[in-house]
Amino acid sequence: MQKAPIMDRETFYANKQLKQTVWWLMDCSFPDLQWARQCIFDDGSSDVCLDEGKEIHAFAKAEDAVHFLSEDEYVEVEDLLEASSDYPDMPADTGEPPVWPSHERQSFFYYESY
Repeated sequence: MQKAPIMDRETFYANKQLKQTVWWLMDCSFPDLQWARQCIFDDGSSDVCLDEGKEIHAFAKAEDAVHFLSEDEYVEVEDLLEASSDYPDMPADTGEPPVWPSHERQSFFYYESY
């Protein structure tokens, strides 16, 4: 993991278009639902928020964000639903992902590689 302090929030988000939002759940916290949101941008970069209002972790490459989330025992919601029998404590209905507004005051951490 390499934090690169040279990238600030404004520079990271400049001229990016959101391509996809992926929701994740922490598989070791069931029956509680611990959500994480991954935003994937048109240039292949990504950011992750592990909890509403908490810090933002930004990555030069989306696959590094996936490693970051997996390391914290998060699994993509779509993958969880497909393999629900592997997660006996998972609630039958996870509901809809939360709606998290953008918080420009969140701490921002940039990783060139992870």
